[in-house]
Amino acid sequence: MKVIINKDVVLEGLQKVQSIVGTKTTLPVLYNVFLKAEDDKVFLTATNIDVTVRTSVQATVSREGGTTLPARRLTSIIRELPATDIEINVDDKDVATIKAGSSRFKIIGISDEEFPALPSLEEGKTYSVDQGIFRRMLLSTSYAASHEESRYVLNGVLLNFKEDKLNMVATDGRRMALYEEPVEFPDELAGDYIVPSTAVNELLKTLGAEGKMRIVAGQNQITFEFDDIYIVSKLI
Repeated sequence: MKVIINKDVVLEGLQKVQSIVGTKTTLPVLYNVFLKAEDDKVFLTATNIDVTVRTSVQATVSREGGTTLPARRLTSIIRELPATDIEINVDDKDVATIKAGSSRFKIIGISDEEFPALPSLEEGKTYSVDQGIFRRMLLSTSYAASHEESRYVLNGVLLNFKEDKLNMVATDGRRMALYEEPVEFPDELAGDYIVPSTAVNELLKTLGAEGKMRIVAGQNQITFEFDDIYIVSKLI
């Protein structure tokens, strides 16, 4: 894998995905971000198994390929580089050489074959919601969710699509927060989905103030698509 990429562009992409990277995990590869170079893009993916975040950034790709690199170290190095264009060259032993101007760094990665398989994007019920509205709803309800592991079903936010309305509810058993907004969808798309707090936190960090978001809800997972970002989460 060999690419030339703009510093600010790749830094913005890394910041979108790296917060999901594990801090306490027995799998070393979960500390890494998966980089995949193809078709003049670099796809950046991070996961904690339950939630996966993926985005892509434009790049000049001279050799396609993939690897995983320590997310926080990679971000720290790129942030400190002086030049606007960065070359990332990964050899067949997953050693990445990062060059910008007179600066040069090496990072030892882990083969992308050890990275958890990316969740398939299930078919399911599809909704369209304004990003700004959805973010406001999350801010107004998520604080009430439980953080007790023994009350797993309360460790998230309920999305209730019913009668052209989205009701968002969270509770810890002692308090409850409810927010209602009109959302148009056919009656046959009515449904209830509990989104875990980890995914909610990622949405709060990445959702914009405007623009549409596509939600695809399957039986066991839910996908949020917006601004070239995919957040795929298991459902509670």
